[in-house]
Amino acid sequence: YLNRLAAWSFHYFPWSIGKHLTYETPEGSIAALADPSRRVQIRDGQKVRLTWEPLGISVIAYLATKENPELCNDLIQALPFTVVQDHAVVSGESMYAWAPVVSTAKVNVKERQCDAPVGRIRYSQGTGNKVIVQYGEVTEDIATPVLGEILPEYADDIYKVGRAVLESNFGDKKPIMLTIELA
Repeated sequence: YLNRLAAWSFHYFPWSIGKHLTYETPEGSIAALADPSRRVQIRDGQKVRLTWEPLGISVIAYLATKENPELCNDLIQALPFTVVQDHAVVSGESMYAWAPVVSTAKVNVKERQCDAPVGRIRYSQGTGNKVIVQYGEVTEDIATPVLGEILPEYADDIYKVGRAVLESNFGDKKPIMLTIELA
């Protein structure tokens, strides 16, 4: 764990109540209004590997080194690292992990979360320096910095990870660890 708050949050906060806070996406919601034409295109950035243990699932992603070079450089300088993977409570099919780096880098490119493709990797500077992986539909319309994108052929794998992390957070409390390293 990066800090005691993260450890307390994972193990002791009653996240199981989060299962009762999720909802079906109603027609006309932000997610229903998503605009895929606004998606950011990642152009052959630095490759990284994301691995989730004990699931034994690894995927390859491209970082947005051309789109957000300063932000990506901050992350690259901290690699490799291993952290606990957490799950969003109400925003949808999204996972986050507290990164062991504090980035105040200039961000050139942001994207609304609801417009992002499956596999989008974001970095939240404003809410605690988190690496965020989208594995399905997200209802948030807030724009966040684009960090990268997991290759599309891994969509099924990250969906499996997302569902396991959901159960880990809201159910059995068995930590799932995310390692990010250069590929």
